[in-house]
Amino acid sequence: MSFTKLTRDYSAAQSLMEMLYSPGLLLTACQKGSLGLLIGGIFAAAMSTLSASMNSSATAYCVDIHFRFGLSKHNQLSVAKIATLIIGLTGIVFAFLMATWNGITLGMKCRR
Repeated sequence: MSFTKLTRDYSAAQSLMEMLYSPGLLLTACQKGSLGLLIGGIFAAAMSTLSASMNSSATAYCVDIHFRFGLSKHNQLSVAKIATLIIGLTGIVFAFLMATWNGITLGMKCRR
């Protein structure tokens, strides 16, 4: 296989991937109802993943730090809920900080 054919195949595959990831393809190829279901499914998957990671982080904090050092074992559910709230708020603050930084991000490196 020659080098020119390989580069031509690679550029064709790259342009196909760019076309598949563009929102314009979804708007033209999907009907309105199925597009809404697709977007709803993506949001549901993201929220489920975020919820699981926040709850597991709060559980790890409660079991490994809070209860191990003899801090209040009364009303363990309230401690876990407050830990989840603090972890969630910390994540929101870091998301806003990272969005406003002027440094080079991973997304900027991938676009090059």
